[in-house]
Amino acid sequence: MSTLSGWMGVLSDLCGPSHAPDLSTEDQAKHKVLKILFGAVFYGFTNCFIRKNMWNLNTPSFLRLAATHLRRFSLLSVDKPLRALAAEKRSLLGHLEECIDTVLVSPCVSVSKKETQTVLYILHRLLDHGVARKLVVQAQCPVILAWLLPALPPVSLRWWCPRRTVSTWAGGAAGGQSVWARLSERAERSPAHLLLPALSRPAQLWCVGDAEVMRVARALRRLHESSRSLLAELSISVLPCLELLEVLLAASPSLTSVHVEIQSVWGFQGPPAAESHVCVVFPAAELPLKMLTLKVGGSLTEAELIQRVLRRAPHLASLHLCGVRLAAGRSQAGLLTTLAESNRVLRTLTLEDIKLSDCLPQLQNLLRSCSLEELHLSDCRLLETWSQKEESLRQLVSSLRSAASLHTLGLPQNRLAKHVFLLAELFSGSSTSSLRRLDLSSNFIQPAELLDFARRLKTHPPPRRLTLDLRKNPGDRAPDQWKAALQLLRPWCVVLAEGWTSTNTMADHVSNM
Repeated sequence: MSTLSGWMGVLSDLCGPSHAPDLSTEDQAKHKVLKILFGAVFYGFTNCFIRKNMWNLNTPSFLRLAATHLRRFSLLSVDKPLRALAAEKRSLLGHLEECIDTVLVSPCVSVSKKETQTVLYILHRLLDHGVARKLVVQAQCPVILAWLLPALPPVSLRWWCPRRTVSTWAGGAAGGQSVWARLSERAERSPAHLLLPALSRPAQLWCVGDAEVMRVARALRRLHESSRSLLAELSISVLPCLELLEVLLAASPSLTSVHVEIQSVWGFQGPPAAESHVCVVFPAAELPLKMLTLKVGGSLTEAELIQRVLRRAPHLASLHLCGVRLAAGRSQAGLLTTLAESNRVLRTLTLEDIKLSDCLPQLQNLLRSCSLEELHLSDCRLLETWSQKEESLRQLVSSLRSAASLHTLGLPQNRLAKHVFLLAELFSGSSTSSLRRLDLSSNFIQPAELLDFARRLKTHPPPRRLTLDLRKNPGDRAPDQWKAALQLLRPWCVVLAEGWTSTNTMADHVSNM
């Protein structure tokens, strides 16, 4: 007998009925519940459900059971439970060593605090003795990296630059000592070892300029050239200009995963490429990149820079581009053509806030050239400049229908509205579609339009149960019609639909723009 409904009931009690995720299997629901309960019970966070059941939850046996469902463990600045984990609950720490593959360090944790010895001991156990190979450091101070990087085989590094001034002290990166072995000599003083010895003065690390990035690049190069380097993942949330991405890739050419956000400081853009003092000759060598995320914060982008990186990454399997804007009159056709020609093994593609309405032929060619499994086109203004919107969307649907490997399709915020009925053709005729998830959220689909879509889908139902995301569409315009449409869809679909308040006129206006 399935206990899915019971687990979903617990999840609703924990998260609230409006925030509980929609899960389709008993194992998924159980996994989610136990992950939430472990974090809450371990750190002492409570709600009505936890207080009511605390007698059964706050036990060693339950925490050990819940720990087997964890893969990520967050080190928060909550001293008492962490001290217990390093002392009387050390057997639980042993269980965490066996199952945790990612450790996240809270921004509140600082190695300058004496009590953080406990945190560093737990890090030592999870990273030196356990199976953890990813470390996500949301550091208030860059010094924390010096405690970790020199001592560990650094498989993964993520770096957030906080908006505050910090002081650093000159010094060299330590050798092969373990984190825990260095505690006794540093317990009574502020740590002095640095990842970047060149930063010997106070630095506003959120105001990252070319010079600061070049220092990071030099440190990455030293790390790459060391015999102990296994660095595979790099995430930097504040990079002043896109040109510096190539600098970082040249400094650490063995990276397989890169996440970069381009953010100008105080609204000013960095110098154009021709005027920048960053002058590096980049080798045309092939990159082992498998995952690339690039988010651009509002400034115009030089398309050739992105395409140049993509052409050097033939093994790229996952790409997420957000906010890539070109000068007036320019098209993203070159980007899509580059993907089709140079990134044939691409499996997951997410394009967000990128205008694609003039790129239909290139988008169709991409679908033919790559065996995409997930395609997310969010706020891509697909219909914006199409003179024959219905016919053009029908052509796109035909290409999507022929993409046999595609199991997830996201089209949120594309103002499909009255044209949504055409997406029912994804499963018509001799379709080879293996689609399992379709995201149509935030498309201003009104009840009558959804009802039309539901009737057409009933005529050509999907071959397998489809998860259909209809959130943030104005279902309250005609509630009875909306309910009738949902009723028609439910035999074929797991429908995700939350309430819409049409009195929220700004959201209404933006969705209909």
